[in-house]
Amino acid sequence: LGRHRPWGLPTLPARAAIIPAWCARILPGRRDGDIAPYRHYSREWHPAPSLVPRCVLPRRAPLPCPVVRSRCGRARCPHRAAAPSARCAALPRAPRVTLARPRCRAPLAPPFHSRHRHSPAVAHRRPLEPVDESMGGTYTSAPSLFPLSFTPMSKQFSVAVAGATGAVGVEMIRMLEQRNFPVSSLKLLASARSVGKKMTFRGEEIAVEEMTEKSFKGVDIALFSAGGDVSKKFRNAVVDAGCVMIDNSSAFRMEEDVPLVVPEVNPEDVRWHKGVIANPNCSTIIMLVPVAPLHRAFGLKRLVAATYQAASGAGAKGMNELLTQTRDVLDGKPAVRKAFVDQIAFNVFPHIDVFKDNGYTKEEMKMVNETRKMLHTDDIRITCTCVRVPVQRAHSESLNLEFEKSATPDQVREILSKAPGVIVVDDPANNRYPVPIEAAGHGEVLAGRIRQDISLPDNKGIDLFVAGDQLLKGAAYNAVQIAELL
Repeated sequence: LGRHRPWGLPTLPARAAIIPAWCARILPGRRDGDIAPYRHYSREWHPAPSLVPRCVLPRRAPLPCPVVRSRCGRARCPHRAAAPSARCAALPRAPRVTLARPRCRAPLAPPFHSRHRHSPAVAHRRPLEPVDESMGGTYTSAPSLFPLSFTPMSKQFSVAVAGATGAVGVEMIRMLEQRNFPVSSLKLLASARSVGKKMTFRGEEIAVEEMTEKSFKGVDIALFSAGGDVSKKFRNAVVDAGCVMIDNSSAFRMEEDVPLVVPEVNPEDVRWHKGVIANPNCSTIIMLVPVAPLHRAFGLKRLVAATYQAASGAGAKGMNELLTQTRDVLDGKPAVRKAFVDQIAFNVFPHIDVFKDNGYTKEEMKMVNETRKMLHTDDIRITCTCVRVPVQRAHSESLNLEFEKSATPDQVREILSKAPGVIVVDDPANNRYPVPIEAAGHGEVLAGRIRQDISLPDNKGIDLFVAGDQLLKGAAYNAVQIAELL
């Protein structure tokens, strides 16, 4: 059962019929609905008890200590009378389990801004995770719909980063190190003009190599952020070498045999890849991380989005042009345009990518089509306007959502506070709401300004504002998360 359903088991009534003996062996005499095994759950992190398939454990590994959820909703361990950090001695065959924060799940940036730290409207979900010291690995809370994943440290992967010297490539290398991804060897690939450049990974300097078709021999995972043309050119070489390509460009996103994945939204789609997995558009990722759990709860009918996209969306050259133009304008010099079609300093313009025959830009149509593909439905009506703004890093989006069912702001806040990858920042009375300067450097998407849409009847409309780091969650971080699913 675990081999065929690696991301979770059936619902509680179904699983009781399928594996009653296994449930009884975990906690004899207890109702299945009371069981939440393998870790201490936080009410803010995981709203319901869930069974994790045994396939996440090494073969013949003894079961860790179970956790029972009481009627009040709090998690407690029947075998721990002492402090939560005490080791469980009730199961003699259980491996030694302690509670610790694993290095691979360290915060992506320094703690959230101090003005939000003690706000009741902000949900900080960084729970303690059990570390199984006897098996040489870590139990970690995967940033997706499934609650637990096991990464044995004995399994190592050969990884290549294509486009390593670009803005996204640099962040990919940093994410591999910061999340403690099990890398046995790392290849840094770029164009001929970057050959010989040294980059640091885990304290070791690695020279950049020129990317050729032979570069992927012996490589397990290739993270691509070198542009669509380069991805198309090397696709066959990557797949023929037995390597999995995780591509950040738009080259393969809408191909039927290529999964388009955001781990918090549709992790199960990774299973049917054929050598290529596509990273969605940055604006689509930042939008869907908070929208997907609301769609599952209320049924999304219509979505209207307006994006405010930072210069980082155009890469390192776009970020540099914003700084250069700003200095030139302040010095009374003309602003020279290279990376953008219009002046970016002290200006906004609704033109990102090329215009299509229907009047929408290619960027706007990406958000429409990619959303429908990842949510597996064509019934949602979607329209959007994408605007470039003079912000160095992190995109923001204003979202208007119409649902099948009634949804109140309090219900939305509760769902988003429990949703993986989302931090609720919603206290306008104290000037607390998502802003790009505070989203920069974080892997989570900030969500706030949650309010009822007064133009729709029966409380079926919600407005909210979100912000997320385009280089991290919108690109590099999401790609590394996909690699973790593999």
